[in-house]
Amino acid sequence: MGSLAHIAPTKRLLAKDIQRLEDTCIRFSVGNSEALLACAQAKSSLVERIKATQYEDERLCKYRDGVLTGKSKDMIVESDGFLRMGDRLCVADVDGLRHAILEEAHNSKYTIHPGSTKMYHAKSNFIGGKVKAEHRRPAGLLQQIEIPE
Repeated sequence: MGSLAHIAPTKRLLAKDIQRLEDTCIRFSVGNSEALLACAQAKSSLVERIKATQYEDERLCKYRDGVLTGKSKDMIVESDGFLRMGDRLCVADVDGLRHAILEEAHNSKYTIHPGSTKMYHAKSNFIGGKVKAEHRRPAGLLQQIEIPE
């Protein structure tokens, strides 16, 4: 981006932020408006790498052929050319692509935890609802305890 000396001091902080983002490989589109930044768009390059390598992996090519011939019901080929299983992209194991995806997911400053497989739900129960069913007995089988006087 170059030197920031020609930028007004009020816009220097914004320019420094833009420069930091460009250093992390985020590309910008600037429109013709008077604003310094009209549109910012960040897009991962991994999606394009996944699409390109789907045709290189023999196993994924077999799956793609199965989808196109109608043999595979689980997978689909979308209009943009991506092979998917449900809502997930099929990733080829070519050129360390899977490792790159895992590394970006775990080490990137812009990602958060991808989710949890377990859901915990707190239910409000009555006292009687907390007793396990096998420990409950119908009231007719209980006997009164005699209290000595």
